[in-house]
Amino acid sequence: MLLLLFLLLLFLLILVLIKHLIKFHQIGYSYSHVSNIVIYTNELLKNTFAGIYALGYAVHHGHKEICLLGYDSLQFGDLQNIYGPDDCYTYNTVYTEENSGVGRPQQAQFVALLEHINKEYPDVELFFKNPIDGFDVIDYTDIVSRFNIDDKWILGTACFESEL
Repeated sequence: MLLLLFLLLLFLLILVLIKHLIKFHQIGYSYSHVSNIVIYTNELLKNTFAGIYALGYAVHHGHKEICLLGYDSLQFGDLQNIYGPDDCYTYNTVYTEENSGVGRPQQAQFVALLEHINKEYPDVELFFKNPIDGFDVIDYTDIVSRFNIDDKWILGTACFESEL
């Protein structure tokens, strides 16, 4: 009886250890909402960050006034709300341009998409949400001068110009 109890406790300990070593992720949705899941593939937006992809999706689907929320790294240069590089669901304690891997590539992708929007969709207006004053118009020239991109992102190739 004591051996059985010992084996049961050992089994439970092993389960606890496994749970801490292996992280489980589960996404759930009701089948009645399956049509809410959007699968959108556009070669022009290949390998872009989710927010850039979402902006491209909105533009390509005919939206004329688009307000960007949660683009802190682009609007304010704030990298503090970006997931850590190790597991993609926890945050780093301190973010810098060097340890996030997001800042410059995201800025380059944003500038490339703005360039595309200005050329192909000149009637589209983009705004950053400003919690105090309402909306800030996104001006392509201002963004380009502020970000000072030295390596251009090439839409559709999924890489920087220097990597071609």
